[in-house]
Amino acid sequence: MRRLAGKARQVVYDLSYYEDWYEFNQDIWPEENYLWVEGYQASGGLKDTGLALSYLDPDGVDVCVNSVKITVMTVDLNIDGVADEAETTIGGFIALNNDDDDNNGTADKDANGPITGEDNLVKITLQKVEPTALTGTVTLKANSGGGNIKVWTSSTKGTEVTLPKTYSTPSELPKDLWVEGYSASTSVPRDVELGLEYVVEGQTFDDKVKFTVVDVGITQPVGSLDAAKNASSCFQMSAPYRFDFQGVISGSTGPYVLGVHGSISPSALGYKWTLDSATGTLTNDTTASPTHTAPSAESEGTLTLKAMFGTIDTGLKDEREVKIYKDHLARDYASFGTGGSCKSGWKVETFNVDPKPVMGAWNCHGSTWHHWNGSGTGLATTLPSLGTPKKTVVVTHQSGGGGTHPSLGTLNRGDIVVYYTAQPLLMHSQTCTGNGTETYGANNEPLSYPGMPVTNESWKWATSTAGDWANDLWLPGTGIMPVTIMVYDKP
Repeated sequence: MRRLAGKARQVVYDLSYYEDWYEFNQDIWPEENYLWVEGYQASGGLKDTGLALSYLDPDGVDVCVNSVKITVMTVDLNIDGVADEAETTIGGFIALNNDDDDNNGTADKDANGPITGEDNLVKITLQKVEPTALTGTVTLKANSGGGNIKVWTSSTKGTEVTLPKTYSTPSELPKDLWVEGYSASTSVPRDVELGLEYVVEGQTFDDKVKFTVVDVGITQPVGSLDAAKNASSCFQMSAPYRFDFQGVISGSTGPYVLGVHGSISPSALGYKWTLDSATGTLTNDTTASPTHTAPSAESEGTLTLKAMFGTIDTGLKDEREVKIYKDHLARDYASFGTGGSCKSGWKVETFNVDPKPVMGAWNCHGSTWHHWNGSGTGLATTLPSLGTPKKTVVVTHQSGGGGTHPSLGTLNRGDIVVYYTAQPLLMHSQTCTGNGTETYGANNEPLSYPGMPVTNESWKWATSTAGDWANDLWLPGTGIMPVTIMVYDKP
């Protein structure tokens, strides 16, 4: 203890927590006769802190003393990962739970839990009232924005908690609950406020936390290379026919870039896009629609949209895995595969797309155009301008099939192999993959004996050996035989 010397007729104010005496000369005592006491640390028990006011006579003798007992208590509601001092100034950010983590066709926010793979809920903790000798109940309530959220007993939703909800202290606390974003905040951040209240001897003590429900979403591309389920809308139904997460390198004929667009609510939040550098670059990356520049080499990586609160990363984001292919041929092979039909009404079945997009008929010449520069509708009767063939051979047809042809020489990726009838008329075309003598295209399985066009064609996406498509053709006297094969450099 220490006493400060002073004039006679002093008033002494004792702050017991600090175990010190502070003397106030009556000449400077506050006119309103008020001081304010701050709770700095919770009491260890009831009434363990005291204040005393004493009057000293001119000889420094205590003439009159009055004292009070104080309990410093806490009511504490926490947001996981958010510092106490930021719980109302910045608040917590919750993602609008409109994804479909369990791939059942229903937005997670509209499902009653539990949900396998749920990852959007934010944990809050209702702490015990301290000191724990204080008993009774605390009440969790929504002070504002209650319609924007739901509260659950589990991180995978569990059982919904209807607010207001009371819990006994200390027996039922601490209690972990999880908050779900059910409806996005409007233009105002922190419009959701939860309060934890404790009433003792007619006085209400509370703690408050605030949230912003954020809807952050990449609206283009819709699909993702790695998605367990892709919506049908992610497939582009016009040239170049492709999934919207597929690009082609800048050096290819007829290149295209990724279309990129996003949306964030509330509007007070900002945009920040990032893209793995191997898959290209983005300009205007703090706007809703940045511009993509394709890279010069094939790659795949992650496109990310982050919701920003000024310069603060809210931690909420949306992502897509994108793929940049070395040419349109590679992209087509990935999208259309082999073995599937190419007749009218065929379906695209790759990349877990559901429902499967339904396509019109594709023939060999239509796929040749598309493999080259991504153009056309998939059905064509002509070919690109091919120049002079670098190799011309004639098929030796045999009765019963099994014809042969001379070597076609060295074949490079993108070279086009074309078949002509004896008349001559354009009959078939296929694109070399660069894998030896392999070719790829629509309706690219070799004819089956007797090899009659249309009738003996399989109308499937297929790979086959260059030059073998017409080996089993046997239609003497029709003007079709013999078949001539010409090989052209990539256009």
